[in-house]
Amino acid sequence: MQDHFWFSSQYRVLVPTASAGINDASNLAVSRRLYEDSASGPLTIPAPGFLAWEKAKNVSPASRQAIDDQTTADWPDLEHIPIAAALGYQRNYQKEDPMDGFNYASLGTILAAPLSRGSVSISSASASDPPLIDPNYLYHPADIELAILSLRRQRDFWTQMKDITIGDEYLPGSNITSDADILAFIKKALAPAPHACGTCRMGKKGSGSVVDGKGRVFGVKGLRVVDASVFPVLPPGHIQSTVYAVAEKIADDILKGRWR
Repeated sequence: MQDHFWFSSQYRVLVPTASAGINDASNLAVSRRLYEDSASGPLTIPAPGFLAWEKAKNVSPASRQAIDDQTTADWPDLEHIPIAAALGYQRNYQKEDPMDGFNYASLGTILAAPLSRGSVSISSASASDPPLIDPNYLYHPADIELAILSLRRQRDFWTQMKDITIGDEYLPGSNITSDADILAFIKKALAPAPHACGTCRMGKKGSGSVVDGKGRVFGVKGLRVVDASVFPVLPPGHIQSTVYAVAEKIADDILKGRWR
């Protein structure tokens, strides 16, 4: 199993964010009325206005080699996501905003090509019992290095926005500076992206794979898997279009008789 995870740093800002509606119910009512009456206003932007990917700099030779061994030269390392809300520790988004009258914004980062591998296994012989899921985030040393680097990179971006920020960094706080403290914060604040995949990976028979290139499960007749679980490698970005591509390809194989 592979999955993306993300975390963010946070500032008070001088522009309206989701905090405005959380702090003042009348603001939320105005936003809702604009959306319902004319499909306008802040509720028409439910997600980030833009995303940014980049190849990380100043990565140790060992980590760079480990990443390059598993990816291609054009794959990014990091995806940055600005959010007009307080993400906090991502345990309950409805309660993460401090509700202190200020507007909050977050800058999140996803490790685009994490090397850590997790697992999904059964907890009993009953299909009614939930599985045991262990994403095993931050297991690989390269992921740890890039996560710490990512938080520092977020701070680089924040320095370019001093005209809209108020005071010092709110989260994790300007006193969090050492690698150990940054990593401790990340472990508390990370959450799934979520883009879990790879639990029924596609590949050659005998290689530890579950399905072949047509999605057919090895050793079972008449059964295919057609979803993100067949990805042998987690794509370096949001996986929806890749899921569509796999589904279209296998569906076309079936419709045109290329399923045998």
